[in-house]
Amino acid sequence: MSEEALHSFRTILRHLRNLPSHGFSSAPLRHVVTQFKSNRGETDAKKIAAFRATAHSYATLLSSVAELSALRALDTGDKLDPRDKIKVMARKVGLTVPKFSDEA
Repeated sequence: MSEEALHSFRTILRHLRNLPSHGFSSAPLRHVVTQFKSNRGETDAKKIAAFRATAHSYATLLSSVAELSALRALDTGDKLDPRDKIKVMARKVGLTVPKFSDEA
Protein backbone atom coordinates (compact mmCIF):
# COMPACT_ATOMS: atom_id res chain seq x y z
CA MET A 1 0.00 0.00 0.00
CA SER A 2 1.43 3.35 -0.97
CA GLU A 3 1.94 6.11 1.53
CA GLU A 4 -0.86 8.17 -0.03
CA ALA A 5 -3.30 5.26 0.18
CA LEU A 6 -2.27 4.55 3.77
CA HIS A 7 -2.79 8.21 4.67
CA SER A 8 -6.29 8.14 3.13
CA PHE A 9 -7.08 4.88 4.93
CA ARG A 10 -6.01 6.27 8.30
CA THR A 11 -7.96 9.49 7.71
CA ILE A 12 -11.11 7.54 6.88
CA LEU A 13 -10.73 5.32 9.95
CA ARG A 14 -10.09 8.28 12.25
CA HIS A 15 -13.20 10.12 11.08
CA LEU A 16 -15.42 7.04 11.17
CA ARG A 17 -14.32 6.25 14.72
CA ASN A 18 -15.13 9.80 15.83
CA LEU A 19 -18.69 9.76 14.55
CA PRO A 20 -21.16 9.45 17.43
CA SER A 21 -23.11 6.57 15.86
CA HIS A 22 -20.06 4.51 14.91
CA GLY A 23 -17.45 2.81 16.98
CA PHE A 24 -14.65 0.34 16.48
CA SER A 25 -17.05 -2.43 15.47
CA SER A 26 -19.46 -0.47 13.28
CA ALA A 27 -20.57 -1.74 9.88
CA PRO A 28 -19.12 1.22 7.89
CA LEU A 29 -15.76 0.80 9.58
CA ARG A 30 -15.70 -2.94 8.88
CA HIS A 31 -16.71 -2.29 5.27
CA VAL A 32 -13.85 0.17 4.72
CA VAL A 33 -11.31 -2.20 6.27
CA THR A 34 -12.62 -5.09 4.18
CA GLN A 35 -12.43 -3.04 0.98
CA PHE A 36 -8.86 -1.95 1.62
CA LYS A 37 -7.76 -5.51 2.48
CA SER A 38 -9.51 -7.11 -0.48
CA ASN A 39 -7.95 -4.70 -2.96
CA ARG A 40 -4.45 -4.91 -1.51
CA GLY A 41 -3.28 -7.54 -4.02
CA GLU A 42 -4.57 -5.71 -7.11
CA THR A 43 -2.04 -5.49 -9.95
CA ASP A 44 -3.99 -3.54 -12.61
CA ALA A 45 -2.61 0.01 -12.61
CA LYS A 46 -5.90 1.58 -13.72
CA LYS A 47 -7.88 -0.11 -10.95
CA ILE A 48 -5.24 0.84 -8.38
CA ALA A 49 -5.42 4.48 -9.50
CA ALA A 50 -9.22 4.38 -9.30
CA PHE A 51 -9.15 2.85 -5.80
CA ARG A 52 -6.66 5.47 -4.62
CA ALA A 53 -8.73 8.29 -6.11
CA THR A 54 -11.88 6.95 -4.44
CA ALA A 55 -10.14 6.61 -1.08
CA HIS A 56 -8.68 10.11 -1.36
CA SER A 57 -12.08 11.58 -2.30
CA TYR A 58 -13.80 9.85 0.60
CA ALA A 59 -11.10 10.94 3.06
CA THR A 60 -11.42 14.52 1.80
CA LEU A 61 -15.20 14.36 2.14
CA LEU A 62 -15.03 13.12 5.73
CA SER A 63 -12.41 15.74 6.65
CA SER A 64 -14.51 18.51 5.11
CA VAL A 65 -17.66 17.39 6.93
CA ALA A 66 -15.79 17.30 10.25
CA GLU A 67 -14.35 20.76 9.65
CA LEU A 68 -17.77 22.12 8.66
CA SER A 69 -19.28 20.71 11.86
CA ALA A 70 -16.56 22.35 13.95
CA LEU A 71 -17.05 25.69 12.21
CA ARG A 72 -20.82 25.52 12.66
CA ALA A 73 -20.35 24.80 16.36
CA LEU A 74 -18.13 27.87 16.65
CA ASP A 75 -20.56 29.99 14.65
CA THR A 76 -23.51 29.04 16.82
CA GLY A 77 -21.48 29.48 19.99
CA ASP A 78 -21.70 25.87 21.13
CA LYS A 79 -17.96 25.55 21.76
CA LEU A 80 -17.22 29.05 23.02
CA ASP A 81 -16.28 30.07 26.51
CA PRO A 82 -19.27 31.78 28.21
CA ARG A 83 -17.47 35.13 28.19
CA ASP A 84 -16.66 34.82 24.51
CA LYS A 85 -20.24 33.82 23.83
CA ILE A 86 -21.45 37.02 25.51
CA LYS A 87 -19.04 39.13 23.45
CA VAL A 88 -20.04 37.45 20.18
CA MET A 89 -23.75 37.85 20.84
CA ALA A 90 -23.27 41.49 21.80
CA ARG A 91 -21.28 42.14 18.60
CA LYS A 92 -24.06 40.58 16.52
CA VAL A 93 -26.49 43.23 17.73
CA GLY A 94 -24.00 46.09 17.54
CA LEU A 95 -22.98 46.38 21.18
CA THR A 96 -19.61 46.15 22.86
CA VAL A 97 -19.02 44.49 26.20
CA PRO A 98 -16.66 46.17 28.64
CA LYS A 99 -13.70 44.14 29.87
CA PHE A 100 -14.39 41.79 32.72
CA SER A 101 -12.81 42.68 36.07
CA ASP A 102 -10.24 39.89 35.93
CA GLU A 103 -9.11 40.67 32.35
CA ALA A 104 -5.98 42.72 31.82
